Amino acid sequence: METTSPPTHHQFGAIDFLPALTNFLQQHYPTCPVIPNIFDRFDLYKIITITLPPNPYISQQTRTNRIRAIPSIPPCGRNPGSAANFDTALIIEDPSKYESHGGISGLRVAQVRAIFDLPHNFSALV
Repeated sequence: METTSPPTHHQFGAIDFLPALTNFLQQHYPTCPVIPNIFDRFDLYKIITITLPPNPYISQQTRTNRIRAIPSIPPCGRNPGSAANFDTALIIEDPSKYESHGGISGLRVAQVRAIFDLPHNFSALV
């Protein structure tokens, strides 16, 4: 699915998408001269599967997590539509605390609203 920022804002409920992306790029790639705007197009995905490393406390087998960011589909004709699915994930907010204390220290719960690729004009600069 390819879309521009305003549909991302409305369909996915990602109300701070452009400001959050701009802030992320400025913090992590300060030399990136491109600033996201409403005319940029982002490839959006409904599901991403992440392979997790083995965890000796759970299993030595490789495990995967599936994270979904699926907007609702309104009813149309005979199609009843479908509810939105926005999964939650634990993200590392404080890497040093997470590495030194382990467990859930340094982690934060986040609701995933959009899974996307940066447009090509961004990826060449970061």
